[in-house]
Amino acid sequence: MTAVSDFCALDMPSALERTENLTPREREALLLLGAGYGNEQIARRMRVTVRTARAHLEHVQLKLAVGSRANAIVVGWALHAATCHKCQ
Repeated sequence: MTAVSDFCALDMPSALERTENLTPREREALLLLGAGYGNEQIARRMRVTVRTARAHLEHVQLKLAVGSRANAIVVGWALHAATCHKCQ
């Protein structure tokens, strides 16, 4: 599957619903990913190792069944927009 077809196949409502199954740390990593942070920046912000940050993001991708990091970024961005009190 190409990145474009993978993105087009993303079921955003279902992915957003599945964010309820994330641990607080996985959710934090997803929000930081959606805000544009890279692995190293996420690790620094969460005060964990880069390996731990990557593990959180891998769990996020599996739990959300999004298929790619790019799709996880889109879900993270949408989640941030839906929960950001400054944005509303």
